[in-house]
Amino acid sequence: MLLTASLLFALNLALASIDFEEVESRIKDLKSYTALVDLIEKEIGYTDFYGNKISYTVKREIGDEFQHERFGFITEEYGEYFHVSLVKHNDKLVYCKLSQGRKDRDIIFDEVEIEKYTNYFNKKFNTVKTAKDFKKEVDSIWMFSKGCGFSGEPTKEWKKIESYIDDQKVDKVRDFLHSMNIESQAYGLIGMLELKKQGVPLSEKDMEIIKYLREINSGVYTCMGCILGEVIGLNQLAEYWGN
Repeated sequence: MLLTASLLFALNLALASIDFEEVESRIKDLKSYTALVDLIEKEIGYTDFYGNKISYTVKREIGDEFQHERFGFITEEYGEYFHVSLVKHNDKLVYCKLSQGRKDRDIIFDEVEIEKYTNYFNKKFNTVKTAKDFKKEVDSIWMFSKGCGFSGEPTKEWKKIESYIDDQKVDKVRDFLHSMNIESQAYGLIGMLELKKQGVPLSEKDMEIIKYLREINSGVYTCMGCILGEVIGLNQLAEYWGN
């Protein structure tokens, strides 16, 4: 019994010593999503207040068998959360942003896979995105919301979309639609559908992209009034706005 207690104490002490740089070092050389989950759940993760080693925020398809996830974990009791925004191709790790408080790092697992997804995206959206755009855009907007919290204060993105709709600036709404970020696409989708209702002519490609986004129906991280963190499909958001 004493030996068991000593081992548990030593294990907790070891976990407590895992800082940001060590977590980054342990993650950056991994190749598979399975290995990353195993690392957190079996080696460096500490069970949080809710009984989780990994706390998922959103898991969604982004096209061509690529997925985007956000999740968090701690490495010690009452520790500050590590947050991960990750892109994978089925089980293959592609890219992630690791952050903890003010610290953050971009971790590139596979440049070839980034290029593969970028080429797929450009074909679907008729864009000329680069790997640099991928890294900049993939998680550039954290949340979709018309208004969040008790005050219902609109996000800056919603204010822009409303302004572009009022002025019928299709190209500005299209910039949101053509982003590699799902939440941005949600703003662009709602904006395009509203312009269409107003009788503003949309291009054939715009209509193709709208159809594609509604079919893939990626989960969008939202704040709908006081409900922060509800994940709603792109198609359901479009239907919510009466389209």
